[in-house]
Amino acid sequence: LNIMYGFIADVDIYSEWLRKWCGSLRFIIYALWMLMTYVTLSSTIFINDVPTNITTLVYSNFAHLTQSDIIDNDAKPDDKKLNMVYCPGSMSRCEIASILARGLHTESPNLRRQTVSKPFVLSGCTKGLNIDGELYPNMTKATCRFSQKRLKFLAQ
Repeated sequence: LNIMYGFIADVDIYSEWLRKWCGSLRFIIYALWMLMTYVTLSSTIFINDVPTNITTLVYSNFAHLTQSDIIDNDAKPDDKKLNMVYCPGSMSRCEIASILARGLHTESPNLRRQTVSKPFVLSGCTKGLNIDGELYPNMTKATCRFSQKRLKFLAQ
């Protein structure tokens, strides 16, 4: 369903221990904590063999990551397109807080949206990847593509 890297992925994974007491409010509580203590990560995404350094990524083949986070209103699971939102560079803590409060559909000069129909490669993921809410700490590189109307994810 989705792959995440960076700030959003870390909030999702590391706030899990709060689920029992806070439910979905855990995301907000942990995001606020991370805004005070977060160390920026860096990775590289290759789209059409063009490298771009990124600090966070959310990719999905669905229209919404959550009820409030719109990736692409026109996305369909079988449209053979990958929809992503990423940050090519750094963002201030205030801007991250604003995006978290308003959702990934928020317009920001430091947030990019792209739909691709060709494979892309994500590499240099030092802390691993969050795939559908599960952390794979040893997965530092991945190739993502569609194959026969199915998403194929190849970990390297």
